[in-house]
Amino acid sequence: MKKLGFLFPPLLLPILLLLPSRLPAQRVYVVDAAGGSGAAFRDLPKAVAFVPSGSFLLVRPGAYRPFQVSGKALRIVGSGPGKTEVLLYPTTLPLSIRKVPKGDVFVMADLDVRIVPAFPYFVPAPYVKIQEGRFFFENFRIVGKRWGYGSLSAPKAHGSGCLEASRVELLAYRFEISAGAGWAMLNPAGVLPAGLFVKDSRIQLTDCGIFGPMGGTVDAYKNGQPGILLISSVLDLFDCDVRGGSGGDGTKSWGFTPGNG
Repeated sequence: MKKLGFLFPPLLLPILLLLPSRLPAQRVYVVDAAGGSGAAFRDLPKAVAFVPSGSFLLVRPGAYRPFQVSGKALRIVGSGPGKTEVLLYPTTLPLSIRKVPKGDVFVMADLDVRIVPAFPYFVPAPYVKIQEGRFFFENFRIVGKRWGYGSLSAPKAHGSGCLEASRVELLAYRFEISAGAGWAMLNPAGVLPAGLFVKDSRIQLTDCGIFGPMGGTVDAYKNGQPGILLISSVLDLFDCDVRGGSGGDGTKSWGFTPGNG
């Protein structure tokens, strides 16, 4: 376990942990890809765009497109990892949440974000982006694809991440990032991302697993990448498994890397 400072004030943690019991009073909208009885929406992005801030989206089993939202606080709860899946293809934008209203929390629980590459086209990171606001994740996974990892990520000074968190407060419980593996080097200037990239943020992870991507066989990608890349941020880990990816030449990457930006 690696602990850097203390994240949330003592009074904030109980508020966040009790959050799931506080929100059911808000209006509940059912999202069902199959269009079953009682469903208000079949498409998750349309539901996110339509409902007002503060709404509760109950997402039934099925495959859904990623959404992009700004200026709302929602509670999005699936039917469990492996049942409710948001699928990212080479032609889709990442799941993106920005500018959560001050004093509110955006909740994601009981679902997967899964990467679906289609050779020779890969899904570039980031897969999920959260910016500016407070977030709570529970029983939520970001699942990469071995031999289908998007090594076409745009080059950045400090790399990138499967999940990019910038200017956020994030409390996560039973959250997992399995980054997958690098394979093709179609952009020599590209940078394989870390599992979790954190900048200007405060993060607390409990009972979580963060696994950086494995490298490939091409020289520029032989090294695996860190599980967490941290820049100008505060991080607390409790009972977490954080690992860097193995390189294509058998070397190991650090599970945790502090940046200097």
